[in-house]
Amino acid sequence: MPNLPVSVVLGASSTSVCTGQTVTLTATPVNGGTPSYTFYVNALSVQSGSSGSYTYTPVNGDVVTVEMNSTAACATGNPATSNSVSITVNALPAAPVITPSGATTFCSGGSVDLTSSYTGGNTWSNAATTDFVTVNTSGSYSVTYMDGNGCTSTSAPVSVTVNTSTGNISPASPSF
Repeated sequence: MPNLPVSVVLGASSTSVCTGQTVTLTATPVNGGTPSYTFYVNALSVQSGSSGSYTYTPVNGDVVTVEMNSTAACATGNPATSNSVSITVNALPAAPVITPSGATTFCSGGSVDLTSSYTGGNTWSNAATTDFVTVNTSGSYSVTYMDGNGCTSTSAPVSVTVNTSTGNISPASPSF
């Protein structure tokens, strides 16, 4: 039986994520038989066993590797250590602030402009993708900002109330 060189390649679902997001690392074995794996983050063992994947929430600068132990007959280079995968974690942007152009309670026919503190990258709760929205219906409005790294943050909501009373008030009947 010929010698079987053992190796393992480590891949990541992403190498650049936003704070709080998870990354899944997957080991691809060569001549592993029914391998076992030990995953390392910054040279510290974090998971061992038969699973060839590891999911976690990284911190910026983490370096992940995996060691694979092959069960293949005539395996050479066993155990095998993978390539290193470095993870970049991007900070979340500060939440946008909504500034109304005037009162957020007004009569039917009126409106108010709500402006995000960010220029560009805004998506409003009503699906608008502009820096400001003109609102003429009652509701709660928020804006989500996405930075250049794809990280998002959402504003506190602003409540808008449109008074729709017709103003037709019946005069009181005089009492005798």
